[in-house]
Amino acid sequence: MFNLDVKKPFFPYKEKSYIRELLANTYKELYNRETTVKKIHACMEGGIISSNIDNLDICTIDPTIDNCHNVNERVSISSTIRVYNWLKETLIKYNKDY
Repeated sequence: MFNLDVKKPFFPYKEKSYIRELLANTYKELYNRETTVKKIHACMEGGIISSNIDNLDICTIDPTIDNCHNVNERVSISSTIRVYNWLKETLIKYNKDY
């Protein structure tokens, strides 16, 4: 059973993260540039999951979204395609590592 702690809904930033490094390396290989890594307060779902799974290595990636969470919200289709390809290639690499 999952525990929902709304006082701490976000997942903690880990200084060392295998999955974050793998994501960053894959992005650079695919797009020949560095990705932006930020510590942000977002992704309540990730916080709920990580608070219920000990030592979970978790990151979020997303396409470019404008006017998030309102009636004018828009997502970039080209950015969504890039994120899809990035995730797909990262999962292929992850599967080879494990």
